[in-house]
Amino acid sequence: MKHMTATPIRSARFIPFEDVLGLTTDEGYNSIVIPGSGDPHFDAWEANPFESSKQRKEGLVKNLLEKLHPDSISLRINTIGKVDDATLEVKQKEKREEEEAAIAEMNKKDKKRIKKMRGKMKDGHVQEVKVQHQLEAMREKNKLAYLKEFRKAKE
Repeated sequence: MKHMTATPIRSARFIPFEDVLGLTTDEGYNSIVIPGSGDPHFDAWEANPFESSKQRKEGLVKNLLEKLHPDSISLRINTIGKVDDATLEVKQKEKREEEEAAIAEMNKKDKKRIKKMRGKMKDGHVQEVKVQHQLEAMREKNKLAYLKEFRKAKE
């Protein structure tokens, strides 16, 4: 593509995701349209051309937090800038104690587990109970008939 200017072009840059080329010369700024040069399918996860400054700042903070190790993130203001001087043995002991406390807490929860009647009035459960009652009634009826026959056979 050719473009004529009165003075030499100092720099040329495309405007992201648009078909416009910006040119700077000694006289000022020129913009020319170049059809098909902008990518209509931008990747929203990488760069959002329509994001506000607040969204850009939040994205920057999120990316920085993702780079940090989760153990190094603390919400306590007093711990910022301090170095943990504890030895490896002390750290391992503290970690072991925390794990044991977590296991003890889980065991407490297991002991207090109560059987709750969740779903006792749902249609499937009601139908199942009805069928069970019908089967029990049939068994009782058959049992009585069997006993009658047994008594007749005995006499």
